[in-house]
Amino acid sequence: MRLPISCIALIMALLACNRQKENASNESVPESSNGWEYADSVRNEIQSAKIPTDTLRLIDFGSEDDSQRIQKAIDHVYELGGGTILIPPGIYYTGPIVLKSKINLYLEEGAELKFIAKPEIYPLAYNWFNGIPCMNYSSMIYAKDASDIQISGKGIIDGQGNDPVWKSMKFHERKDWELLKELENTNVKPINRKFGNGHSIRPDLITFLECSRINISGVSIKNAPFWVIHPILCKHVTIKNCLISSHGYDQIGIGLESSENILVDSTKFQFVDDGVKILSGRVKIPNNRASKNIVIQNSIFENVLYSAVIISSQTQAGANHIFLSDLKIDTSETTLRIFANAGLKGKLHEIFLKNIQANHITGSFLLSNINNSSNLSNSSPLLYNIHLDKINAENCGRAFLLNGHSKNLIYNVNVRDSKFSTFKGSFVKNLQNMSFSNVRENEKNYSGTNTVGNIQIPKIHLEHNEDDILNSNNIKFNDLPKSVKNTLAANYPQIPVNNIDQMITQSNIIYNINLKLESSKELKLLVLADGKIMRSKSDITFGELPKAVISALQSYLKITPAPLMINEIKKIAFQDFAYFEIKGEYNRKLFAVGINNNGDIIEEKQKIITTYFSPSQIK
Repeated sequence: MRLPISCIALIMALLACNRQKENASNESVPESSNGWEYADSVRNEIQSAKIPTDTLRLIDFGSEDDSQRIQKAIDHVYELGGGTILIPPGIYYTGPIVLKSKINLYLEEGAELKFIAKPEIYPLAYNWFNGIPCMNYSSMIYAKDASDIQISGKGIIDGQGNDPVWKSMKFHERKDWELLKELENTNVKPINRKFGNGHSIRPDLITFLECSRINISGVSIKNAPFWVIHPILCKHVTIKNCLISSHGYDQIGIGLESSENILVDSTKFQFVDDGVKILSGRVKIPNNRASKNIVIQNSIFENVLYSAVIISSQTQAGANHIFLSDLKIDTSETTLRIFANAGLKGKLHEIFLKNIQANHITGSFLLSNINNSSNLSNSSPLLYNIHLDKINAENCGRAFLLNGHSKNLIYNVNVRDSKFSTFKGSFVKNLQNMSFSNVRENEKNYSGTNTVGNIQIPKIHLEHNEDDILNSNNIKFNDLPKSVKNTLAANYPQIPVNNIDQMITQSNIIYNINLKLESSKELKLLVLADGKIMRSKSDITFGELPKAVISALQSYLKITPAPLMINEIKKIAFQDFAYFEIKGEYNRKLFAVGINNNGDIIEEKQKIITTYFSPSQIK
């Protein structure tokens, strides 16, 4: 069910109470803890790194062309009992660095560490990749079983992740990712899951594994091959007054994995896929624990591709007591995205947001989804107790997209003293107890509580009049005919292939090939067995539409179209013509329209969304 632009609907409990009594868990949902008082206690309990007062200068260790001089300095200061290593202004090309206890790496303003883009110099080290432990390239800065570590100053740490040698690994990563999952499924010990040189699993820029009392402050960190900062099984981590900026594939600003007592304060995130990602393992890991007691405050998120903050489905051990306050988000798909996975059973709860200013949110301010792929029946609650207070979201596609499961409801979403300016209605499914107090959306006020049942999402499609598919199955790249491979090599070199579907129709064998571009965009091809491209379909942005197409869309909608009315835009090219397929929502309608370059409407559909609710139906 989609709720209208004019109302974050408070749906009558009679819609779905009976169904929920049959399907929902009988286990009671615990009430929220003390909320922001608890956050204050977390901040007070976080311990800072304790570094001896001795200071040594890097110039005392090795020559300028020695790529190991920083490591030599760390080893020397560690033997002396710890202290600060001062790195003066200049550019320093360095190999991998292993940080040790009681060391402060201080970069003066003008100092820049550039990590050499030669994978062969990064030795094997234990790490977690996408929530699965393995041996892989050492992170560029790596610490394990250490305490009292500090990286500070006003300098720059550059992972040079944009170098082709790192970026090209994305094109071959799928094979190693499938191998890693197979090694996990066959119970091969992590120490024997060896990747690194000759493989394509990219390293993080900075990893802390089972460390405590970590402080990162003042520095600018950019261009990671994979994730930027990745604490795993850590305690007492403070990241403050930093700039984190990283372009490329799968860039995560800070990945907090199975870690606790974390403060992210006054930090700016730019050009990453997700600003802060919270997770706790994809698989069962000995001594794993929930990510918890996390405070993210006074920070800015600009031009973040997906989410300012995401609580990932890779939460085998769960995540709880997460506090977001005094944040500014400008241009992102969502502010907070929460994915619960019933197969992993990790509980996600006690999630608090306060004083959030968001602008240009193309998707939903809050998005949550429960995946119940294992078809669990009457399982215990997975996602509950989410509190929003003093939210101001402007130019937002939706306020909420909350998608529970009939056997795993979302419980207790509370919104207070907030204002949303949206272009499309919210969608809420399988949720119990969503309450509003002094909530204003598009000049209307709402308060009350609602419960929502299992309502299907309305959809609308355009017809392409393709041959009926008689058979379809996924295949691997190596199974493609040589002619199809040659077409990909000639037209789309160095673009990763996400998946391939071989389709048999009455008249042809067609390969449906999904390519992953560097952003969230995708390119889908229909290629005949002889290598001829039958159709291409690529994601584009509203700003890339020709003026004639925007003018035609305006005539069709009878209103000036706004980017946030649009759900999806694809440029579709056949052998003899091309057009733009535009899907969106406006004024209680779903619409889909095909418009060619000249502004001619070649096909269109509209659908009234009867599941919208008016204020008169609110209780």
